[in-house]
Amino acid sequence: MFGPVVEGRLVVLRPPKPEDAAAMTTWFEDVEVTRYLKLRFPPSLDAEKEFLDRTARDPDLVFWVIEHEGKVVGGTSIVRIDWQNGFGTTGTVIADKRVWGKGLGRELMRLRAEYAEDVDIMKLAREDIDDHVVPGDDLRDELIRRYAVYWTKQEARPPKKHCVYPV
Repeated sequence: MFGPVVEGRLVVLRPPKPEDAAAMTTWFEDVEVTRYLKLRFPPSLDAEKEFLDRTARDPDLVFWVIEHEGKVVGGTSIVRIDWQNGFGTTGTVIADKRVWGKGLGRELMRLRAEYAEDVDIMKLAREDIDDHVVPGDDLRDELIRRYAVYWTKQEARPPKKHCVYPV
């Protein structure tokens, strides 16, 4: 299914429109964008339309396109949702490299997590494809470094109002 419109300061998560399919095929033309994705080659326009049709009918998946300053720059989803146990797996592609490093990913993850909590998906996981393998001896130090970066970027959440965080 497609997710509802969720607005943030930097991004708008919204359901895809049929005309978005053409733009979505171009997301996979750059190897720097697809480097961490399972999909390596650009799909055809028909394949992308079929993906949107299949996604719209799937009750265990929520998909949004990511808009920044009125332009579609990527997509994000919660897939393999186990509604009974409140679990889902997330994925995101920000295909427009001009917006990389501007905080869009952090905001969209927060908005997606708030949506998930509102619909009782309490546990979110993500799948990573990582080509940077840390040697065993350095793993502990690397994890400490990554958690330190993560914790310095935490943002306080405002109190809930009617089970929805104000945006």
